[in-house]
Amino acid sequence: MRSLRLMRSAFAGALAVCLLALWAPAAAADDAADIRALLEAQTAAFTAGDADRAFGFASPNIQARFGDAETFLLMVESGYGALIGPSAYRVEEIELRGDKGAASAHVVGKDGRIYKAVYPLARLPSGEWRIDGCFLEQGKGRMS
Repeated sequence: MRSLRLMRSAFAGALAVCLLALWAPAAAADDAADIRALLEAQTAAFTAGDADRAFGFASPNIQARFGDAETFLLMVESGYGALIGPSAYRVEEIELRGDKGAASAHVVGKDGRIYKAVYPLARLPSGEWRIDGCFLEQGKGRMS
């Protein structure tokens, strides 16, 4: 069981690095500000328990996968609890290529554990960005 968790963690970390490397060109300032606001708004919606609002920030692909806001929020609560009411949340990197992108955030969960969240991003035909998934990797150490 422990080795499976270690393999999953190593895979998630490698995938996160690959996602960010794929979108090497730096994000334009306007897009970066919009994406930063998007990620922070979804985290605030999770913290407030506002499933509809949080679900609205997800891409059509993610919305189709989960079907409704309540199911989506249950998934976040069970597998991504660090994103609900974190003690610290800071978007660190945003990389874009056309209508796809990736962003990473430094997260400190309520329990003090440190995480790196990597978000694939998708631009809608309207030009708005949406979150197309999340890879959450627990780092070493804790904040006190």
